[in-house]
Amino acid sequence: MYKILIIDDEAIIRRGLKNIIDWEGLDCVVCDEAGNGVEAIDKIKAHKPDIIIVDIKMPGMNGIELIKEVKDFIRNCKIIILSGYRDFEYMQSAIKLGAFDYILKPSKVNDIVAVVKRAVEKINEEKEKERSICGLEIKGYRVITVRIFNVDNDLKNFRIQGISELFKESFESIGSILCSEVSRDKFVYIVQYDESKDKNIEIEKKLDEFIKQVNEYYSFKIYAGISEYGSGLFELNSRLNESLMDLNLKKSDIGYKDIKEEKKDMKESKVISLSIRKTLDYINEHYNQNITLNDMAEYNGISPYYLSRLFTKETGKNFVDYVNEVRIKKAKELLREDNYKYYEIAEMVGINDSHYFSKIFKKYTGITPSEYKREKC
Repeated sequence: MYKILIIDDEAIIRRGLKNIIDWEGLDCVVCDEAGNGVEAIDKIKAHKPDIIIVDIKMPGMNGIELIKEVKDFIRNCKIIILSGYRDFEYMQSAIKLGAFDYILKPSKVNDIVAVVKRAVEKINEEKEKERSICGLEIKGYRVITVRIFNVDNDLKNFRIQGISELFKESFESIGSILCSEVSRDKFVYIVQYDESKDKNIEIEKKLDEFIKQVNEYYSFKIYAGISEYGSGLFELNSRLNESLMDLNLKKSDIGYKDIKEEKKDMKESKVISLSIRKTLDYINEHYNQNITLNDMAEYNGISPYYLSRLFTKETGKNFVDYVNEVRIKKAKELLREDNYKYYEIAEMVGINDSHYFSKIFKKYTGITPSEYKREKC
């Protein structure tokens, strides 16, 4: 059963699409719906839908921007664009960025059903192709990268064989294990298993125990990084990069354990990575510009998915909330000056839609800009 997320600012259209999909008995379920792009990103990350049906125009983030962001953390997701605009430029941009299809409103029921069916067929076709790499089946997995430090070359092969055997013994109860040597001192293990909360906790616990055992019983030291859960060939490269980033974080001078401990009281003492510090500085300096997670990931040279996870871990907030809070803080300062109209303030803090600005302002403050101005001025 494939998951569909519907994004449109008109509730009646969302309900209509949901009914169409339910009535037709497709091999799909509507997992959720959203009324704007900002809300949609959080729901996309939570549900990881196989198919997204989205209006090209919506508050907060248009369909083109959403495609750019989504394709970085769900690369094989099928995005179907709905639009009342017959502008060829929109259509061309959407298709170029990887949209699966472009449907003009108003659309017949059969047209929408046909496109969803084709999307399902394409997903099935891709899954069939990625089921094996050189005969090796790729199911759901997490990637673990292990790096060895200060190993004696004369004993290297013997020690590494011992580590691999210990790794397999430690993780064989979770699932099947694939191993590859990527450099003289670095090894990648792919642990395949059916995802569940208990198994995710178990694999992380076993990894901590494995590192402790090796560091206690061998004459050298190892570090290990672990990715989020992934599935299929398309995600393998990004999951490998996540495990490498996690490895670098754990062996860096800032101290991975320190981050986890100090996050309990961020106001008193905060140790954060260079990537997050650069991101925070950029947001505070460029809040009046269009800032996306994808832009910041490229700025830091890491994947958007990993930056999102790291950002939340180290700041206690998701990326979108942090950007919006910075903008609302600046908007409050401008409102107190009493020199600007509301639409001017919206543009000055990087929100081009004044109606959406008012909506976001109320979401984060509990009152509208006009109510705030009356209270403070």
